[in-house]
This record gives sequence, structure tokens and C-alpha cells, in this order.
Amino acid sequence: MKILHVSTYDGGGAAKSCIRLHLALLQHGIESHILFLLQKDKSIPHTSEYKIKPKPLTTFNKIINKGKIILKELKLYNEPVEINYLKNQQNGFYPFTFPYSDFDITDTEVYKNCDIINLHWVANLFDYSFFKKNKKPVVWTMHDMNPFTGGCHHSLDCKKYEVNCDVCPQLAGTTNPSYSAEILKIKQESLANFEKLTIVTPSHWLRKCSSNSTLFRKMQHFTFPYSIDADTFNIRNKAYSRSILGIAEHKKVCLFVAQNIDMKLKGIEYLIEAVQNLINSNPNLLIVAVGGTISKSPLFIGSSDAFKNSVLELGTVYDEKLMSIIYSAADVFAFPSLAENLPNVIIESLFCGTPILAYNVGGIPELIAHQENGYLCNEINVESLQNAIHTFFNSNDLLPAERIREMAVEKYSTKVQLNNYLTLYSKLLS
Repeated sequence: MKILHVSTYDGGGAAKSCIRLHLALLQHGIESHILFLLQKDKSIPHTSEYKIKPKPLTTFNKIINKGKIILKELKLYNEPVEINYLKNQQNGFYPFTFPYSDFDITDTEVYKNCDIINLHWVANLFDYSFFKKNKKPVVWTMHDMNPFTGGCHHSLDCKKYEVNCDVCPQLAGTTNPSYSAEILKIKQESLANFEKLTIVTPSHWLRKCSSNSTLFRKMQHFTFPYSIDADTFNIRNKAYSRSILGIAEHKKVCLFVAQNIDMKLKGIEYLIEAVQNLINSNPNLLIVAVGGTISKSPLFIGSSDAFKNSVLELGTVYDEKLMSIIYSAADVFAFPSLAENLPNVIIESLFCGTPILAYNVGGIPELIAHQENGYLCNEINVESLQNAIHTFFNSNDLLPAERIREMAVEKYSTKVQLNNYLTLYSKLLS
């Protein structure tokens, strides 16, 4: 059994889950490889970067390229349709991506030598024409909605992917908001005669969305939650963890983790406003931020000095053991995202015994048992998040850290995920 995982990046939540599955397979004695488009961490075993074969630059190509430069300077040459298509798109959404690229993974040796292809988050790397060339079984582990939509990665309240994705709300203001329907048609035509595709979703929520989509509703679906290393992410002594980070023991620590805080869907504005409303009556409240820089947010810049002094920014953290210390140093993890699948960071936090405050969206309710390992906010607004923070620090009735961890390990251990995938791979090869 030879498995090839395909992932655009080696960083981010989707890539982490891909790498964790890959390493679990290797430890189990299965031959596994990962093909990345962009790989920064060269220490991951059995991985490679995609090297596109450059097209020979003929005299004709040189003349064409020179002509494009001149016409562009004269404003007589239009950019590729993708660039034009996204001009004037509203800010704050996840990326909008297309079903074609310059890369062909079937050209690589690692593809030719594998038995099963397991796609992960492959935007900008994967071309849907692959399905017309490939004859091998494909498992697609979906980390968001993009594989079955007309280009968006989270559709929010829009369900046009169930029909034709015409007039995309996320393309409002662009030259052709219906281009999403054309993208979906390209995907449908590419998959028309391919019968060896199996869909895996980490959450039941995403499985339901995919099963209802016009593109994948006839495909076989499985739900295999993510897995986390229970040894790396573990409960650590709170006082010791805080001493490492320079946090006073009397502080009420609320953790926030997000890399792309400029995306409105991450909900940072809700958290900032909620804490501002609480800080005067809770002077010991401290926001510990990992990832993006909160202090660059316009809301932060215009906030009170009391609030600014209540924020500790740790920047991007790559070391997982250090992250487990950060989770352990926190009293609670605030996750105000407005659209999510099954966030790895929530599972990591639960493994460290740290409860969650989050909105009741996407696959998050599958992770949080309300008033047991966290609080779910049913209304997406500042007030509901503010009330959850206030309730937690004033009348915390949640389970002890050890029980929170135990519940998470039962569902999201590496062994559980590995058995799920091995059973599926064996079935596809039988």
C-alpha cells in the first residue's frame, strides 16, 4: 500500500492534519509520501516539493511576452481572467480560488509510484483536469467547502452550491458575479466520468454540506475527525506554564489563536469589543494572542489604554510543545470564528484541558459539549461572547481539566484516525 498525500502548503490547520496522518501511517509501517507546492519545513520525512517543468521559451514566445509588456504599458492588454474577475471583491472573506493551475501532479514520479492519492487542501496546486487523466483511486479529505463550490472556501449562509453557484454573494461588486457558475461547470465536466473518488470530511457538518452539493451528492462520504498527538498536547502545570510566558498567576487569561486576523470571519472584532466592555470591571483580564497581530487592528488602535494593556501578543508559534504550554497557561480559549470546519486548535486546547468559548457554527458544536468543556454562543454578536466570558470567569461550572482532556482523547487520538483511514484504503485497493 503506497499513499500519496497532496497539499498546497506545509503550514496551517489543513496541512497540519495532513502531516499528522502521514506521520501516523509511516509509524505504522505504511509507505506514505506528501507532495507540496510550497514546503518550508524540510524535516518532514518522505515529502517533496512540486517542480513544474518550464516550457521552452521559443522566439515566438519571447515576441509574445514582449508584446504583452508593451500593450500593458499602453493599457491595451487585459490581465488573466482570474485577476480581472476578483477586482473590487469585498474584503474579509477567505480566498476565492479556481479549478485550474499550471501544475500537473501526474507528471511527478511520486504520483506514478503510488497506489492511492489522498488530496487535502490543494487550491492553486490542483487542476481538475486531473480527473480526466488519473486512473487511480482518490480520497479527498476536505478541510473546507471549496472542492464543491464555485470558488469560495466558506459559503456562510449561501447554499447555491446545491444548485449551480450562480450570482455568488462573495463576488458582489466584481465584473462578473456569475463566473462562479462557470467554475462549477468546469468541475462538473471534469468529474463527469470519474468514479473512483471517495470523500472524507473531518466534521459531520461538512459531510452534510458536501452530500447536498450538486457536485458530490452522488459520491460516497465518510467522516473521520482530525487526530492530535496526545503526548505533545497534554495538561501542564499552570503556574509553571505562566512563569515561562511571564504571566502573573492572578491574571484571568483568555487565549485567542488566529493567523489571518484581517479576515472578518475570524471574529477578532467581536472579541476586542467584548473585552473592552468587560475590562473596567475585570482589571485582571488578559488576552493572550497567538498568530496575527491584534495591535494592528483599527479597533485596537482606537481602544482605551486599559484594554491595550490587557493584551499580550506572542506572535506566530511553530513549536507544538510551546503551544501546549500556552494552552495550559490559559484559563479559557476564546474562538469567535464565524465559519469553521473542525478547528485543530480547539482539539489541541481540549487535549491540554483548556475549555472553549465559541459561536455555534460549522463543525464547532461537534467539539464542544455546552457547559461541559466550554460554552457555545447561539447568537453571533458581541453581547453573546461577552456574556460567555463573564459567565466563565464568574460562575465557572465546567468539567475539570482532566475530564475535558479525557473526553477529547477518546474521540481524537491518532489511533482512531489511523484505523479509519487504513480501513478505507484497504477497501479501495481490495
